[in-house]
Amino acid sequence: MKYAITKEERYATIAPAEENLTATFAPALKTEFVLLNNEGFHNIICDLSSVNYVDSSGLSAFLVGNRICLEKRGMFVLCNISESLESLLALSKLDSILNVAPSLSEAIDLVLLHELERDLRD
Repeated sequence: MKYAITKEERYATIAPAEENLTATFAPALKTEFVLLNNEGFHNIICDLSSVNYVDSSGLSAFLVGNRICLEKRGMFVLCNISESLESLLALSKLDSILNVAPSLSEAIDLVLLHELERDLRD
């Protein structure tokens, strides 16, 4: 699977370069989420601007990313999703579980706001 990873102080961004996120690539994406989390990146943004199609394996990868971030009090955000993925998330009711932002900059804002709120609570 081809992808780009950007690591910042408070979050990491992973951007798959595959058009279809299926069973062929989903296991590698799950692995990257786990590796990033183990490196201390508890906020992960998945930029899907190159992805046009996601199957159940891809959805499963997103749920894994979300779960591992939540376990560390972090945030998992999908951004730049296609209309078909937006419809699939709504149909599967995952839009109420997963954080979705229209753009990368808005996803970063969500993560930084989450971090600020968490810091204020602690």
